[in-house]
This record gives sequence, structure tokens and C-alpha cells, in this order.
Amino acid sequence: MKTIDEFNGWLSFIADNTNQLKHNLPHLFANELDGSLNSLNKLESYLIENYTCEQITLPKNSKLLEQLASYVGNIAQQELPGSYWTINLEDKKDVDFGFPILKFTDNRASFNPFTYITTALDRKRGTLISKAIENRKHP
Repeated sequence: MKTIDEFNGWLSFIADNTNQLKHNLPHLFANELDGSLNSLNKLESYLIENYTCEQITLPKNSKLLEQLASYVGNIAQQELPGSYWTINLEDKKDVDFGFPILKFTDNRASFNPFTYITTALDRKRGTLISKAIENRKHP
């Protein structure tokens, strides 16, 4: 994202992106996406079976990645009290430059759902995303 307007637009469409994700996934699997932390393990396993890190970041999959980040980010925000959405559009050297991230009112590390999705595909553990959220529950 390059502007605050794009960021605000993404925020306002988190629910729509989540619904669209469920609509685009196989019906039986989509029903398992109940917004719970455990559903992230199911989603991560599905992604590992169907995509590589390189594939998910192709321009043709940019909308899918936004939908996935909306779903993951929404669960993270629900699970992590004191979190809030922000974006860095100033420091181009920052690893999270141009990405919506969750920051915290205390000293916990920020959470970038886009990065965690691609990292999960690279590491192929099946629980990386949910564990990253669990680890941030306790500063």
C-alpha cells in the first residue's frame, strides 16, 4: 500500500475480504474458518498443500493474499488485547514498509499478517501463525 487512503480502505474491507475468502475457498474447507485461533492451523495447512511462498506473492494472487491477511489479522486483533492497526509509509528501509501491521500499546513485537502468511508457506509447519499470535499474548 502506498497511501493512507489505501490503508484505510483495506481496514474498512477486512470483513468483506474475509467473507470473499470463504466464498472463494472449497466449500467444505471454508466452513472450518470460524474465526478461531485453531482455524488458522487449518488455513495454514490448506495453504501449504495448495501454494508455495512464490505462488502466493504473484500479482495474480494479490487479492487472495489480501483476503488471507484480512482473515489472519482480524483473528490476531481479536486475540491480542491492546493491538491496533497502523502502517508505515515513511521509512522505506523498514521491513514492514507499506504493509498494514498490528502494533501494541506495550512492548510486544508488531504482527504483520502478510509476512506471517508467506513465512508459514516457506517453513511449512502448519502452526506458525497461531503460535506467533499465542506468543504475543504474554508480553
